[in-house]
Amino acid sequence: MGGGAAGRDPAHDLTPDRGGGAACARLQAAITDLGVLHTHGHWLPALKAACALCGLGNGIPSPPLAPATEEQRQAIAAILTRHGFPRAL
Repeated sequence: MGGGAAGRDPAHDLTPDRGGGAACARLQAAITDLGVLHTHGHWLPALKAACALCGLGNGIPSPPLAPATEEQRQAIAAILTRHGFPRAL
């Protein structure tokens, strides 16, 4: 167990009976929106583009897959930006 007080699971505070229903709904909406980035082309080039936009790797998949197009990268960047992910310079 990690996080909060010794032996206490921080996810415990997200239960609906503790008022965590709204927090859970916000988290689920964010997860669902982030999952959309895989709809911008093939999932692997989309994931590699997302990683590159966050400063991890170069965004180029191995052949025979082509890298995400500029339009796809822009759509992926918009999703990442909505959720506060860092952008590579």
